Amino acid sequence: DCFSYNGGFALALAPHCQRVEAIDVSADAVMRIAANAAANGASNVTAREANVFDELRRLEHEGERFDTVVLDPPAFAKREDETARALQSYSRLTELALGALAESAVAAPVQQPGAQPDRQVLPAGMP
Repeated sequence: DCFSYNGGFALALAPHCQRVEAIDVSADAVMRIAANAAANGASNVTAREANVFDELRRLEHEGERFDTVVLDPPAFAKREDETARALQSYSRLTELALGALAESAVAAPVQQPGAQPDRQVLPAGMP
C-alpha cells in the first residue's frame, strides 16, 4: 500500500494476505498506520517510513515481488502548469509498481477523480 496515509487499503487487504506492507513518507502517517493496524488486530500489516519512488526501486532491485501493489498518490499537480511534470511522475510511479509485481499479478491502475485519462498516465507501450 503505497502512499498509505492512514492504512485504509492495507487494512482492507490484511484479511486476504499473509503480509501487507504500508509505505508512507510521513513519520506521523506511519504511526497512524501502526496504531490502526493494532486497533484492528491486523498483525500482518507492517508500516514503514520511506519515499515510495525510492522504495519501489529498492524492492525491484532486490527482487521483491508482490501479488498486489496499491498506488494512491497525492495530487502531483496543484496548478495547470505542473500537469506535464505530474504526468511524468505518475508514469514513472506506474512503471516502478509494475516492476514490483509478481508475474502472476494483475495490474489495475486506479485514477483519482479529475485526473488525466489513463492513456496519459500509463508507461509507454501499455494500452
